[in-house]
Amino acid sequence: MANPIIEHKEVSNGRHSFLLAPPQPPELAVVERQQLPVWISEPPDGVNSETFPLLALHGFGRLGDSDYLKSFHESIRTKCNALVITLDYLGTKILRDLNGIPFFDEVCLKMTNERLVELGLPLIPADVLQSPKAAHLTVNYLKKLREQYHLEAGEYMGVIGKRFPDDHYDFGLMQTIDCLWAIRLAKEKFPKANWNQLTAAGISHGGYLSTQCARFAPNTFSLIINSYGWVKPYLKWIHKGDWAATVQNESIKMHLIMENYWSRDPNSQNYFSPDRAMIRTQLDTNQIQQWKAQTRGPGPHFVMTQQIDDEMHPRSEKEVFVRLMKENGFDLEYLTSNVGLPIGYQSLDQHDETSFKGLILDFADPQRRQNHLVQQDDFERGEKISYQCGSSLYEIDYSTDFPSLGVRAVKCQVSSDLL
Repeated sequence: MANPIIEHKEVSNGRHSFLLAPPQPPELAVVERQQLPVWISEPPDGVNSETFPLLALHGFGRLGDSDYLKSFHESIRTKCNALVITLDYLGTKILRDLNGIPFFDEVCLKMTNERLVELGLPLIPADVLQSPKAAHLTVNYLKKLREQYHLEAGEYMGVIGKRFPDDHYDFGLMQTIDCLWAIRLAKEKFPKANWNQLTAAGISHGGYLSTQCARFAPNTFSLIINSYGWVKPYLKWIHKGDWAATVQNESIKMHLIMENYWSRDPNSQNYFSPDRAMIRTQLDTNQIQQWKAQTRGPGPHFVMTQQIDDEMHPRSEKEVFVRLMKENGFDLEYLTSNVGLPIGYQSLDQHDETSFKGLILDFADPQRRQNHLVQQDDFERGEKISYQCGSSLYEIDYSTDFPSLGVRAVKCQVSSDLL
């Protein structure tokens, strides 16, 4: 394949920005992706044989180049002699809206005003909409309406969002391939780093992706830090062809509706089938057995933390995953708010940058990596990693310059009842 690097800039001392021509989703031909942004930060004294590479994966509402992660880069690369890698994986542009900073177009604005009409409330003023700070001013206006008319949180719904035609919520498949591309790029640009101690760490959705990376590249990582990461896709977000989520922002509920290419219709080529759900879940015994069978060495050491227990991060599901991993021979620490976690982590929030830094500083220590050093990673092996999911075979091919993902039909297996 042609070199996917479109652009490379050193944006500050030791901090690099890359744009890649991204991998295209094999499941959704309608999606034409334009670019994959990656950021890599060197330690202050440069990369040496003691530098450990760290893939840091943000959760919902963050960007790979946000002030939050810039600060994270600076702290971790300095304190840990780490080569820090972040990226805007597929779906990031959509998911950043969940951070409470809405971006809206004319369609979403129309929907918001229609909701105001339904409630008999004044429309958003023209001067607000024409301001360069329209998004923030709109949220402030909605808050004032709520206070003025004494609306309960459940009575009010602001509809704000933005559609991105080249982006969609992938539920963790191409997002993982994006992460592997970022690693492949970093290996090429910084070969002197200690790649047999590669670590992936993430919070919430980023924690889920860190484990997916280990699953799709079972011989590549030394350590995985998964802080209250999900263990399966949330299919309720597929609703009438739209992707939707509701968040609370200072007592104002905002409902964001994005165009989604997935469908619940079995006759649609974009049907989110049981096979497509299975490749994305971490709760299927057969999938974990396939994972273990393709792990040639000790595999990574896993640190799993579970500080919260809610609808999106149910502790019961994480405990099923932990049990299945241990039963199949994976080396795993499971820390909850009751056992093993320092007091500062017992109420972690995904938007707490101090907590994310603390997780790395406390848990990414050399001792945890020492017994799980990578001898020959999947990029060097150049083989295929494959998972049969029902009647679909998913193959990650490392014989190509950058790993490619393919899907083909095979003889059906029984689908998991955990989906």
